[in-house]
Amino acid sequence: MQYFFDFDRTVFNTDLFKKDFAGRPPLRELFHQAKELLKETFDRSRTVSFRHIVTRTLGTYASHRRFGFVPQELKEYLYPDAVEFFNKHGEECVIVTYGVQAFITAKVANALTDFPLGDIVYTSRKKGRTIKRLIENKAGPFVFVDDAHFQLKSVKKICPDVDVIEIRRDGNEGDGQWPIIKSMNELESQCAHKDELAIDLKTASVAVLLNTASGSYTKDAEPNIKELLAAAGVLAPIISPASPKDVEPALKRIMDSKPDILIVLGGDGTIRTAAEACTIEGPLLIPLPGGTMNMLPKALYGDRSWQDVLRDTLASPKTKSISGGIVQGREFFIAAIVGTPSLWANAREALREGDVGAAFEKGVHAFQNMLATRIEYAFSAEQRGTADAVTVICPLISTDMADSEQALEAAVIDVQNAGGILNLASAAAFGQWRESAHVTTTKTKTVTISAEQDIPLILDGETMELGNYIEITFLPGAFKVLLPAS
Repeated sequence: MQYFFDFDRTVFNTDLFKKDFAGRPPLRELFHQAKELLKETFDRSRTVSFRHIVTRTLGTYASHRRFGFVPQELKEYLYPDAVEFFNKHGEECVIVTYGVQAFITAKVANALTDFPLGDIVYTSRKKGRTIKRLIENKAGPFVFVDDAHFQLKSVKKICPDVDVIEIRRDGNEGDGQWPIIKSMNELESQCAHKDELAIDLKTASVAVLLNTASGSYTKDAEPNIKELLAAAGVLAPIISPASPKDVEPALKRIMDSKPDILIVLGGDGTIRTAAEACTIEGPLLIPLPGGTMNMLPKALYGDRSWQDVLRDTLASPKTKSISGGIVQGREFFIAAIVGTPSLWANAREALREGDVGAAFEKGVHAFQNMLATRIEYAFSAEQRGTADAVTVICPLISTDMADSEQALEAAVIDVQNAGGILNLASAAAFGQWRESAHVTTTKTKTVTISAEQDIPLILDGETMELGNYIEITFLPGAFKVLLPAS
């Protein structure tokens, strides 16, 4: 979703600002003050330097709010719901403002300092052509919000695919030409609903990828999926069973056919690979639980069988955008676990597969190496240090963030002994790391991690090593999934 906002009376309380600004000296008084300043400057009897006079005068004007704007003083005139919206969706937002550029620039720049906005654009004309230029070669949907009818008409006439919304901060109902909102909270609710519209399965092309080595795959899987799809009205789906070594070539063939919907039955690795191949433009993904951890399916559908997930999703589907993270070109959408807890992943998998000997051997290796893998992390210039592990959580499963929030949640993990690491390793694998007293969290868009040796890492349940320096960044709007509307 790309949002375009007017500034005055949309995100900025212009009426309150004007009322307060009226208490400042009029232009005539400022000219008089400047005249007195010049008079004192050229007075031969003065005993202070010109620099001292100017510094004193400007300082006095600024301290009494009589000359320009004190840095960031206009932030107080932003509507609180706009501040909250920008903190959540800032990178999706562009301010498009109209008026006398010198004054508008000073006002907007002062008020919006430090917000992570996509852009601020100034125009001296109607906004329709400006919005047209801004959306060229970009994927929608697009939303334009303004309080001025002539601007709404301009945008709708030139950009008919842009949703225009009138905002009424004064509480009036408007004239009925446009959808009305009275706050950014209403906008967020409307756009969330728009992002979750249903899809017509009878006209959609559907492809199915089955990892034949996944734990939930049986010889009945393919006929069962065909039966469920037929019951939902899906005609002629493309179904591709594939062994682990053939999953990526099969997925490439499927993506080349450009399906509207991609259904995947497999473990965490297969599902993460399929999710990486999808984009916000499509195809829509239905990830079915076929492995042991099933991190993405569980986050989306709960702990349910793949048959129930597919049946309920096909019965009443809606779309949902998924954001995530990216590290060294590899995407993840649930969590990245970096450091000591990930050392135990291989041992845990071997034990689940019944290979006690391999589990013991891998566990010993993990135990020998875990205390030597202390890592250095940085979330910002101020937030840095060392830890046993860092867990990076995506908005989809964070209990502290809305799943539409434009950030990652990073947790610094520190434990005192090997026993603590063992307990935390198990907890981290199941998303319960928050319960540990040795965990502190923060929101961030970027995480850098380094160590003296290769850093063990789990991305959405898949173990890997990507070297001794990694950078994790937030990935907005990576792809869309289908969920049951209920």
